[in-house]
Amino acid sequence: MDSPIFIFEHFFWFSRVQIIRFLWQHKRVYVLEAFSAYHKRRYFFSVVPDYVSTYRQSGTVQTLSLAEGEFQRIYRVAGDTAVEQVERVFPFYRKKISAIVDHLDHALGTSSAETVFKKYLCERLAEFYSANILLNKLSERFAGKHIVFYPDFNIPQYLFLKKLIVAAGVQLVEHPSIHFSISAYLAGVFDNTIRGGKRTVLIIGHCITSTLVSFPLWVYQTIIHQPKKRMYKYGVAIIGAHQLRKNRRGPDFIIDGSLIFPHEVVYLPLARIPRSEVAKLKNISGAVHEYSRRQTLFSRPLQWLLLLCVGGRGFFLHHSREWGIAWRALYHYFLWQDIAQEIQIKHFITHSDFGINHIPRNIALSQAGISTWYYTDSMYIGGNLLGTVPDCRMRHPYWTYLSYDHFVTWDDFIAEFYAQHPSQLKSVHVVGCLWSANIQEKNNSGASLPKIAYFRDQKYFVITAFDSTYAPHGTPSYREGFAFAQHLLQLVKSYPEVAVIIKEKKSRGSEKTFDPVLGKKLLECYERLSAHPRITVYPSSVDGAQLISTSDLVLSIAFTSPTFEALSVNRPAIWHDPMGYYRDTPYATIAGLTTHGLGELEARVRDFLAPKDREYRNPLSIDSPLSDPYRDGKAIERFRALLHRPL
Repeated sequence: MDSPIFIFEHFFWFSRVQIIRFLWQHKRVYVLEAFSAYHKRRYFFSVVPDYVSTYRQSGTVQTLSLAEGEFQRIYRVAGDTAVEQVERVFPFYRKKISAIVDHLDHALGTSSAETVFKKYLCERLAEFYSANILLNKLSERFAGKHIVFYPDFNIPQYLFLKKLIVAAGVQLVEHPSIHFSISAYLAGVFDNTIRGGKRTVLIIGHCITSTLVSFPLWVYQTIIHQPKKRMYKYGVAIIGAHQLRKNRRGPDFIIDGSLIFPHEVVYLPLARIPRSEVAKLKNISGAVHEYSRRQTLFSRPLQWLLLLCVGGRGFFLHHSREWGIAWRALYHYFLWQDIAQEIQIKHFITHSDFGINHIPRNIALSQAGISTWYYTDSMYIGGNLLGTVPDCRMRHPYWTYLSYDHFVTWDDFIAEFYAQHPSQLKSVHVVGCLWSANIQEKNNSGASLPKIAYFRDQKYFVITAFDSTYAPHGTPSYREGFAFAQHLLQLVKSYPEVAVIIKEKKSRGSEKTFDPVLGKKLLECYERLSAHPRITVYPSSVDGAQLISTSDLVLSIAFTSPTFEALSVNRPAIWHDPMGYYRDTPYATIAGLTTHGLGELEARVRDFLAPKDREYRNPLSIDSPLSDPYRDGKAIERFRALLHRPL
C-alpha cells in the first residue's frame, strides 16, 4: 500500500507536532490554498501559521492550489445544487427535528413557519456541497492515492448532512481514498459541544430571566405605560448606515410630496445604527420609530418556557443549532408583533433580506394586516453569470424562501431569476431601474466637485468607472479588481484626450486582511491612479448618479449595476470583464455591451472617441428581458404609484 498523503486545509493547536512527525517520517505533506467558498463560512483567507509559511518557503511542505477559475465554480455549483435539492432533502431533515418545527408552527400560528428551517437547511447544504466538490477535486488530483485530510469544515456536520442527502435518494460521488483525520473529527465534536453548550446556557438563561422579570414588565406595559398608537401608511426598513449617505438612494426615496408625504412615512431600523449616524437618520424626512428589544426579550414567559421544554427533550444536546434557530424565529416574531401594537402601518418596505429573520417578521406583519414589499436595489445577481459553469442555473441560497406580498424589480430577467428559487412572492412588479431616475441629462452636475469641473473645462472625454466589492477567488475576485484598475491606468496612457473618474464602492481598509497579496497590490494601484493628473478617485460616499450625469461614458466591472442604470436612460455605458471570464454570459453576447481584456476595452473606447454623425444607439434592445422595459427614468414614480394604489 502506498504511503498516505497528508493534506492540511485547517490548522489546529496540535498541527505543528503532527506536521513535524510526518516530515520526519518522510511523508508527503500538502497545504491546501484557502478560498472563500461556502464551507469556509467567512469571506477571507485563513491565517496560515508562521511555521507553515517557513516549511512552504523551504519546499518541505508543498502548496496545493486549484486551477484558475475552480474556486468560483465550486462556489456557484455548491449554491445552485443546494437550491435544487433542498425541498427533496427537507422531509428527512424535518423528521430529525420534528418537535422543534411543530412547536414553531404552533407558536407562529401557521405551517409556513417551517420555511425558517428550509432556508437554514439550504444554507447548510451549500456548505456541504462546497466541501463535497472540494473532495471530488482532491480525488481527481491524487487518483489512486491514500489521502488523510484535515479540512476547514466541521466533519460531524458534514457526515450528518451526507446521511440526510443519501436518505433522500440523491446520488453522491464517494471518496474511498480520502479519510478524515481522527483528530480533526474529534476537534469538530469538541467544537460542536462547546458552541452548543454556550448556546444552551444563553437560551436557558434567557428563559429563566424572562420568567422572573415578566410580571413587573407586564404591569408596567398594561397599567402604567400605555402610549398612544401612532399611525402611518408606510414603514421603511433601514438595513444599514450606508442608506444614510447624502445621495438620492436613501430610505426617503419613496417620498415625493404628491403621492407620498413625509408624515405618512416611518423608518424602522433593522440594524443597529452607529451613534455617529443617528443624527443623519433623524434628519431624514419622515418619522423614526425606536422600538425596545428588551420588551420582547423579557415578556411572554410561557412561550419561552415551552421552548425550553422542547429543548429539554434532548435537542439542546444534539440539535442546539436548530433550537437556537427556533429561539431566533420566535424572538423576531414577537418583536414585530410588539411593533405592530405600537404603530399602525399599511405597507412595510425593505430590500436585501438574506437571512431567516424576515420569515417570522413577515408572518407577524401579515397577521396584523400589513402588506410587505421587497424591492431589488441592484441587478448584480447570479443569473448574469449564466454560461460560466455548464448545467448550473446560478441560483443562490440568499434568494430562497423570500416571503413577501409584493416583489418589485428592474426587468423581466431578474424577475425570472428570482422565480427559479423556492419562495412565496405573491405579486411581481417590473417597474424598471429605480436608480436611473437620479441620473440627469449630461451637464456640469459634478461642478461642485472641482476635479470634474476641471476635466469638463479642458474638454476631456470623461469616463466614469465603477469598481465592486471584491473577495479572494470570489465574484468578482481581487485578481479581477486589480486587472480592472490596471486597465484604467493604461487607458489614460493610451488616450491623452481621456480623463477617468473612479467611484469606489467600499471604503478602503479591509483589502490586506481579505487578500494579503492582491489586496496590497490593489491599494498600491489605486495610489498610482490617484496620482495621475487625468484620473480622480472618489470614495463610496459620493453620489454615483451625480458622477454618471457628468460623464461621456460609464464603465463598470462586469456585471454591476451602474452600467445598467446608465443604459436605462440611454446613456453610453459598457461592462468590462478584465480577465475574460464571462464571454458566454447573457449580457456579454450582446455586441458592443461588454469588453473582455484590455485590447477590447481600448478598441471600444476608440469607437466612442471617433467623430459621430448620429446619436448614441443603445445596444440593448428595449424588447429584451435583459433590459429596463421603459428606459424613461420613471421607475421610482411607478413604484410610488403601486404603493399608493388602494389595497
